[in-house]
Amino acid sequence: MAEIVTSAFSLLGKAAAAPIKDAALRRPQVIATLKKLRLDPKQPPRDFHSLYAYTLVESLYGRPDSLLRVFKDEYIQQSFYRSFADDDWSRLEREISVAVERNRETGEFGHLPYDLMGEVSTFISDFHRLVSRSRMAYETRLENKINNVSEMLDQVLKTRHEEEEHRQAEDPERADSSPAERLKDDARDWFLAVGYRVRKEWRTEHSGVALLVEIPQRRRGKFDVIVALCVDGELAPYHLETLQVLIDEEEAAEGWGIAQLRVSQAARRKANQSNGDIYCYSFDELIDLEADFEPYIDWLEQEVRDRHIDTRFVPLSCRKEEIDPRTEKAFETSAYEWRDGGLDNYVDAWLADPAKKHLSILGEFGMGKSWFALHLAGRLAAGWKDAKTRGVARPRIPLVIPLRDYAKQTSVAALLSEFFFHKHRIEIRNYDVFRILNQMGRFLLIFDGFDEMASRTDRNTMVSNFWELAKVVEPGAKVLLSSRTEYFPEAKEARDLFGARVTSAATAVPSEGPTFEIVELVPFDDEQIRLMLGHLLTPEKLEVAMENEGVRDLMRRPVMSELVIDALPEIERGAVINLARIYLYAIKRKMDRDVSSERTFTSRADKLFFLCEVAWEMIRTNQLSLNYKEFPERLRSCFGPAVQNSKDLDYWEQDMRNQSMLVRNSRGDYGPSHKSLLEFLIAFRFAAELGLLEGDFLRLIPGAEKTDGESYSWSRYFASRSEDLRLPNLSGFEAEDAERLAENFGSAEYNPVVFDFLATMIKESSDYQEILIRHIRSTASLADPRSLGGNCANLLAQAGGSLAGADLSGADLKGLGYTGDSHVDISLEGANLSGADLNRANIAYLNKRRANFREARLRGSGLLQSRVSAQQVVAHDNGAITAHLSAQRGKRPWMREDHRALHWPSGDIRQEPVVVHLTPDSAGLWTEMCGVFNWTDDTWGYSDVRGSVIVSSATGEVIKQITEICIDSIRWGDERAFLVTDGSKGELHWKIVDHNSKKLASVRDDFPDLGKGIRVRGMVATSQGVNMWASSESETWIYEMTSETDGFREVMRLPVGTSHAVEGVPPMDLMADDENVYLRDTESRCVVSSRRAAGDALEEMSSAHFVSLSPDNRYLVVGGATKLAVWEIESEGWRKLWARPLSSAVSTPPAIMADGSQMMIALDSGEFAVWKVRDGQRLAVITFNPHLDGACFSRNGDLEECEQESIALSGGVFDA
Repeated sequence: MAEIVTSAFSLLGKAAAAPIKDAALRRPQVIATLKKLRLDPKQPPRDFHSLYAYTLVESLYGRPDSLLRVFKDEYIQQSFYRSFADDDWSRLEREISVAVERNRETGEFGHLPYDLMGEVSTFISDFHRLVSRSRMAYETRLENKINNVSEMLDQVLKTRHEEEEHRQAEDPERADSSPAERLKDDARDWFLAVGYRVRKEWRTEHSGVALLVEIPQRRRGKFDVIVALCVDGELAPYHLETLQVLIDEEEAAEGWGIAQLRVSQAARRKANQSNGDIYCYSFDELIDLEADFEPYIDWLEQEVRDRHIDTRFVPLSCRKEEIDPRTEKAFETSAYEWRDGGLDNYVDAWLADPAKKHLSILGEFGMGKSWFALHLAGRLAAGWKDAKTRGVARPRIPLVIPLRDYAKQTSVAALLSEFFFHKHRIEIRNYDVFRILNQMGRFLLIFDGFDEMASRTDRNTMVSNFWELAKVVEPGAKVLLSSRTEYFPEAKEARDLFGARVTSAATAVPSEGPTFEIVELVPFDDEQIRLMLGHLLTPEKLEVAMENEGVRDLMRRPVMSELVIDALPEIERGAVINLARIYLYAIKRKMDRDVSSERTFTSRADKLFFLCEVAWEMIRTNQLSLNYKEFPERLRSCFGPAVQNSKDLDYWEQDMRNQSMLVRNSRGDYGPSHKSLLEFLIAFRFAAELGLLEGDFLRLIPGAEKTDGESYSWSRYFASRSEDLRLPNLSGFEAEDAERLAENFGSAEYNPVVFDFLATMIKESSDYQEILIRHIRSTASLADPRSLGGNCANLLAQAGGSLAGADLSGADLKGLGYTGDSHVDISLEGANLSGADLNRANIAYLNKRRANFREARLRGSGLLQSRVSAQQVVAHDNGAITAHLSAQRGKRPWMREDHRALHWPSGDIRQEPVVVHLTPDSAGLWTEMCGVFNWTDDTWGYSDVRGSVIVSSATGEVIKQITEICIDSIRWGDERAFLVTDGSKGELHWKIVDHNSKKLASVRDDFPDLGKGIRVRGMVATSQGVNMWASSESETWIYEMTSETDGFREVMRLPVGTSHAVEGVPPMDLMADDENVYLRDTESRCVVSSRRAAGDALEEMSSAHFVSLSPDNRYLVVGGATKLAVWEIESEGWRKLWARPLSSAVSTPPAIMADGSQMMIALDSGEFAVWKVRDGQRLAVITFNPHLDGACFSRNGDLEECEQESIALSGGVFDA
């Protein structure tokens, strides 16, 4: 509701409480009220909301409160707005009738006037009279119209043609057909989908194609026979003459002339004169006979208006990471600024491109994903209606499908059936009609909220949900999918999932899944914030908000706009500003406003308790709505004796439905305006249950912190009412008992938004760290603590606390470290964890120095995972060794910092290396292409954002330097050369730079035409040049480029592709079919061995992380999560030479010396070792792990011998 309308109702409510009996005194009071609203009594305003407020005062001043309630109702206001904009007042009449019926059941308006419709008619007349007085009446009527519809429809026609060309490219038979034959094929598919029978088809004169079709009558088993004539181009009168002949020949009941797009006026006139024998249709009009989408389009436009998206939407900016197909990592970012069209222009271009992938929009909570989905749908809906009216090509129908509804269904097909047949009652015969229209490109499927498909966000569920959605992504479909960014642990996981490259154990993956390009929303800048608030605030208040830096930071998320407005009084008083406090201030003001402006039977505390309980149930069950019929039972479960009386229950129900910040839809379902409201309320509840709700957050409970009050637990307080049902005085909340905490907070899955809110709240308590540690310790005595200990530890980390030195002996820390896209960063230094259960925790990367782990359960805890490890290892021809070392960065384990190149000239890693510090970019990010590389016997190279450098192996002196980033070194003719990326040309373009002259030796962008379904899998430097691997599902091509070739030439073709990859190993490295095993060698060619000869080695490789062949192709090194093995490859049979257990997974492909005698292995535990290839002797080992120095362990624990060795190497101590 606009601020001026809210203010008008507030003033009118006071007038209703003290009505004026003398009519002569009314006019001065009306004028005074208009002036209080800053409205000119002599001149009505220009905009709709001010005009509505003006009419309220003129027409309803001093009228009964019940009449005010009617016009205050949100749905009545929205229907009034729509009726005025479309000049169709029947909509308002229908909504009034619904409201009257609802009032009979709920009594929410009170006693209504006998002639309510007469009162409404008078109000409409007054409104029209004021519109006529306004100088901008015409502009007022048109303010909600969408501009540039004609431009959109012109693009639709162009896109239709391009989509048809794309279909022909995909289907050679369609390409060979005439336009009339293609239309006939579409018509036949449509007829079959809607239950018609096609008896026969034949060619006619004028290049037409006819179909004899049986259409079911209402009587079972009876059919009408019609002739459908499909023509090329425009349907003209002479086609109808042909059609009449065909009707007579086939003795058909009637004839249908069908054109793809255009029907001439003369043809329509001739059909109208045929006495019902002949009808003319474009293909869109043919679809209209059996599929009525108009009511859904009307609903969609109304929804856009109801949410004020049509008047308040601010364009969004977005960015897109450009991915290098060689490494499948991001190397550039494209920015689409809102001033230049931003996300709107990007999506328009995507919609217009028939060959583009589907689109996923990612953004943090509150960034505007759902608003954009409806904004886009509203634009398309307006274009669709206009196109239908004008008889031109229509844009895709936008189907906005909230995925939060998926939790109520068993499949996406069931979700869509619910969408069509129940939620919107779209009149289509069956689900097959949807499938055919989807394949024909008639829909844009907008799946909103991928993160809301399930209440649990484990990886298997996420992957299964994607493949469930993939079932409706058919050729011809366009799909836009939105999701919270934080749903994905890292950007690569989102790329892998939306690229259809991952599966779960429970998911059968189709041979070719849908692929999505990904764009990410960018936070609002100051100008966008000003535009957004300008829709809602007066100029004076706008400046107050914009001058507050804290407010501007919060307003980077569009969802915060109305909350910030509610919190403005506190902001003006200089109150502390953060995300949680804005919700706090807004909720308090909203509830206080309800209490002051309307009669209420429940306190703010009651409403808050009810909302918190409902929020927890909604999130816990992933059912984000509550139907009005469920309110009584929910109230009884929350308030018990207070609502036993049916009259009291009615009063409480009315309050909770109308004054609880829940929003109602047309079906009577109540839910939050945004999911983040639920997340705030859950955090509030958890803080109280933990005994950590203090300060301003506690004072949200009226009368809290009273000196004569007692401490209560959350559950006991709201059950402790007096005989008159009043709540007792409250000094503060004490913690629930450990069992109840385990049931509630202990069962909560980590939600970053909830935990962010919660961390802000608990920091109001000076002893939050001690209280959380006490809760963790309590898990030692619980039979089933669930994740109570882990959640408390994660919360402590998020609040900036520490577990250093804490006594956690015997505690159960299940869930510690399982925090979605961020890694817990909390110190365990010196903590007593003796006997603790950590086998379902993740303590990787944490500081564990001097911690006591005696008798602790550590299996699967990530104990040995090191923050510092080798990311790349190079074995030089002269025996030297170079490693690229990096440290995990803060809370993001996939982001690395503190990069170093370590070089051992002698090859003895036990000696001090030459150390070079590598430089990330200015934002602290590391370009994945940077690293170390081989050069000559006495030199080696490294690259970072400064460029690429060749240094002396003996002294570290810089020998050569270029400004480009070197991917690898290659031999180019007789010389060494740098292989570098060519950022000016984008993906798959490379420069080869001569190392002496530093000038360009070659640019290669003449890549072979790979064809449909074939992707580049990698490009690798070899001793003579560059090799490229490309593969389809069933074949692989290897191309070679040297100084002597004219670009890339094919050197090998393999009868295996991505479907033959061994899970866990890159397809380039290992593939297998029923006959052979295919391995990539050091020259990036392929070694083929029979599957029979490989024997048991293939099974062992299926669990590997990396496989590497020695330079002579004699030995195969297999490195996995727990084991290192070497096989000798012989034609008669592979032979396992040795296998050794590992303390952790191999972190980078093994580096093997040129003579095949030794290899270097780096592990995630920070170990770095040199091994003999032939017999498995470990010649030297060091560790980079800094986390375990002085930590104590028991030898009789659950650690393997190799793990104990790694701990000891890192400075850990074992009991004797």
